[in-house]
Amino acid sequence: MKAKQFLWIDLAGFCNGMVLYAPVAILVRLNKGVSLSWFFYLQAILSFLIFLLEIPSGIITDK
Repeated sequence: MKAKQFLWIDLAGFCNGMVLYAPVAILVRLNKGVSLSWFFYLQAILSFLIFLLEIPSGIITDK
């Protein structure tokens, strides 16, 4: 029974790492008038902010 639970947890973790919505997100934003270069610019800003804010949030949660 425990092995099946760990299998589901591993599978959920694997699927969480996959970005299955990305192709749809690009199409939706292109349909709304956002250019492809602007979309990737916004994604770069988002990635940078996530990277930048991981450290302070980790420090806060460790206290």
